[in-house]
Amino acid sequence: MFDAQDPWVLPDPVLVPVTDGGRFLSIVSRIERFSGSWQRLKAQTPERIEELRMVAMIQSVASSTRIEGAQLSDDQVRDVLDGVHIDSFSTRDEQEVRGYRDLLELIREQHESLRVTESSLKEFHRILLQYSEKDAWHRGDYKQTHGRIEVGTSGGVPVSIWTPDPAATRWWMERLVAELESRWDRPEWHHLVLIADFILWLLAIHPFQDGNGRLARALTTLLLLKAGHEYALFVSLERVIEDNKSSYYIALRTSQVASQSDPRKYSDWLDFFLSVLVAQQEVLQSRLALASERQPLPAAQGRILELITERGPMTTPEIAGALRVPARTVRYHLAQLTRQKLLEAPVRTAGRRYSLPLSSESVPSGMAAAGSVIVPGSAELVGDDPAVLTRLDFAPALQNQVMSSPNGRAYASVVVVGTSTRSPLGDRELDAFETFATAVAPTAEPVRATTEVGWWRIADAPRMDQFQMWLYPGPLVQVHWALDASDAPDDGNIALDPIGLVVYWRHVLRNASRLAQELDFGQCVVGLNIQTLPSSRPYVVDMDFGELPRPTRSGAVESVPPWMATRMPVDAEGIADDALLRPALDQLLRSYSYRHTDATISAAFNLATAAWDPASVPTRLLGRRGTVEGPGLL
Repeated sequence: MFDAQDPWVLPDPVLVPVTDGGRFLSIVSRIERFSGSWQRLKAQTPERIEELRMVAMIQSVASSTRIEGAQLSDDQVRDVLDGVHIDSFSTRDEQEVRGYRDLLELIREQHESLRVTESSLKEFHRILLQYSEKDAWHRGDYKQTHGRIEVGTSGGVPVSIWTPDPAATRWWMERLVAELESRWDRPEWHHLVLIADFILWLLAIHPFQDGNGRLARALTTLLLLKAGHEYALFVSLERVIEDNKSSYYIALRTSQVASQSDPRKYSDWLDFFLSVLVAQQEVLQSRLALASERQPLPAAQGRILELITERGPMTTPEIAGALRVPARTVRYHLAQLTRQKLLEAPVRTAGRRYSLPLSSESVPSGMAAAGSVIVPGSAELVGDDPAVLTRLDFAPALQNQVMSSPNGRAYASVVVVGTSTRSPLGDRELDAFETFATAVAPTAEPVRATTEVGWWRIADAPRMDQFQMWLYPGPLVQVHWALDASDAPDDGNIALDPIGLVVYWRHVLRNASRLAQELDFGQCVVGLNIQTLPSSRPYVVDMDFGELPRPTRSGAVESVPPWMATRMPVDAEGIADDALLRPALDQLLRSYSYRHTDATISAAFNLATAAWDPASVPTRLLGRRGTVEGPGLL
């Protein structure tokens, strides 16, 4: 982090090729291949293209303004863009939404002729803030003050950048823009790398008083379009960044600090940037595939499927409200979709929730490709500080897997990714995975074994799977353990037992270590996740310490966002090392607002000696949602 007293110095030149650029060739080639096939993909569903563009517009506007603190949901953004005033939110939120929409529309309509110059940047900024009376004094011109800019927090620690003074800003922006233009057609530069480097320095200079983040994200779309990536109009880049907001700020910070001493050292930011583009393409490709498969459906049924695909399991009244159609009409279409096995509702009771079939939900498109984002030796473990994020924390392809919540339940997930090769699964891999699966959960049953996936599970009717294990090319192993009992009330709150969690982690990772060594995973990344806010299931809101020393807490919370920890690189035999798990448990406790955790962690690991049972439930019922106390065990 920059020292507030240090002079802010711009390197000369500013834009230079990244160190170790060869290791990015694979992911850059993958992005380019998708762009090359875009016209063919687009032609498969021509009637859906405009709809995809409108969805992307709404998501981009909503996400980019939410990243900066606005509170409008996607539906509320849609209403604002339709001219509906929303009294419950600030006028400033609506002003930001309309300004960002206008800027994106300009980029869509005129990107071929638009140039990135100082004059155009100021005009873009004026359009962005044109509806904001509060910003009238500075819109369309460079900043008039300078200082440390708080851009977010990580683990409670403020993330900030130190920006140059107004006089230096004018001089350095002239240089930055001139260097972008002079390098755009140079053969030694790939456009994607140049775009990433330009955006990094634009945000470091922070040329405007406000709106720099929104402007940078809109500029990214413009530059992608000018580089020939037409698909950027049809899927939201901003949504992927919002889903990885903490990593976005951390990647900026680490690369801005590193590049101050050596402008070639922006690998962390480039990793994040390219991985966001991969995730963006995966989202678009999955939507196109879904549209192609569902073309014969009536329009109303297609809209219902799209809604459930986007939001997860929903009830009839929720669908009726979202689509603004009578509940009776929705019930008719739900019955048709259920008969066609396009939807399912496991619990046949009033208020049941309809969801996609397990087979269509459980193989996210990004998972099989995660291995291609990981390059051996591409980053080093940064000390032992669990608050320091590594390169794979920046990779949405991995995050999507670590943070996934199959079937809408509260899950504790473990993901192990190897760095060897993404070969199709053969008999050797599937046999080894069977040994792993039966060792981890002897009562699990095989579901699928193909060249693309191995899948074992323990079913738990009527609430779908209690336990799941997956193997994908990459190689990538994924394990999910349901934290909520099948008969838990839908509106319950639950507390998680740290001892039970440590027992589970150790058991799965010890077996994963043997699997990784047998299949020559090479160096590995381990991802751990607690899905705390499942769809219509009990929320994980606290820890159940039992006989453990209780750490200090700064106050109870009504809900806790999903938690994730990843570390890299780890040799296959070191996957199950407690040195990996202790910082993870500390991170988890701190995410629940606990501090002074050392005694708790030591005791949890000392007491975690029991054999793990996949039929057990490591949580305690606290009461109905909205409360955090109450008797009873799950």
